[in-house]
Amino acid sequence: MGKVEEEVCEIYGIEISDIYSKSRQKIRADARGLFCYWAVRELGHALTDLAKRLNMTPPGVSNVVKRGEQIVRKQSHQLLE
Repeated sequence: MGKVEEEVCEIYGIEISDIYSKSRQKIRADARGLFCYWAVRELGHALTDLAKRLNMTPPGVSNVVKRGEQIVRKQSHQLLE
């Protein structure tokens, strides 16, 4: 997960703590969406585990993953391995 955090932070020019903040500022929300999308869809992490890590509910994380999916489709970001 650390690699995903670093990659998202590099793309958005933010700190890792910004991913985990409750901020609804667009850049942070987009970064959180991309992070969650990659963690769940690309790396196979469970929504419940990610929800605990982000201090959110699983349905909330599910919504964030959908946001991340839209970002990936629009901006063609790819997770580097």
